[in-house]
Amino acid sequence: LRIDLAEFAVRRAPLKRYRRVIEDSYELGYVFGTFLGDGHAFLNATGRSEIGRVSWAFGPAEQGIADKLVACVEEVTGVRSSIDQGRCIHVHLYSLQWARLLAAFGKRADKHLPVRYRCGNPLYLRGLLDGLIDSDGHRGSDGRISFRNTSRELTELFGVLCFLLEGSFPSAV
Repeated sequence: LRIDLAEFAVRRAPLKRYRRVIEDSYELGYVFGTFLGDGHAFLNATGRSEIGRVSWAFGPAEQGIADKLVACVEEVTGVRSSIDQGRCIHVHLYSLQWARLLAAFGKRADKHLPVRYRCGNPLYLRGLLDGLIDSDGHRGSDGRISFRNTSRELTELFGVLCFLLEGSFPSAV
């Protein structure tokens, strides 16, 4: 898996702020996994300009997950994302290119991992599974993994990842 971020730039100009070439890694899998569960890509075009950002929302008890996501986003993009804390914890990545890339993952019940972002790297797959667990899943004290999401495709992806990496199917609702 290899992503050229310039593909998502308007003028194909050199991207100085962000890492341009992204390859499969645990961190990329984690960013994608948490986005599939708790992320939102915002794109807005007004006149000739367009803005975009990616946001993740976590509960107040999920500070560790938000911190881990910030570290993974920085490793993947080369830019540190911001955190807003209030009743919820919001992580923001202000990037039109990343918003365009992640918008292809769909919204709400239609969220899915596009075929072009699937690969067999075990570290990437582990990051994807960990991101899904941290966003919409749960690991019980007995080690059993469960997942709750309205997207049928994500539930199926979660089941496949659990089978490949954990050796059994999860409790899926």
